[in-house]
Amino acid sequence: MAKQNNVTNEEIVETMQVARYMKQATVNDTIANSLKILEGEK
Repeated sequence: MAKQNNVTNEEIVETMQVARYMKQATVNDTIANSLKILEGEK
């Protein structure tokens, strides 16, 4: 779809990297919250 709309490879790669970083941030937040919950169970 992106290629059909004349999006460059560089733009596609940049978008993929942004999505990857956003996903990592979400995972980090989830882990941090889970660790806080576990710490409270001591």
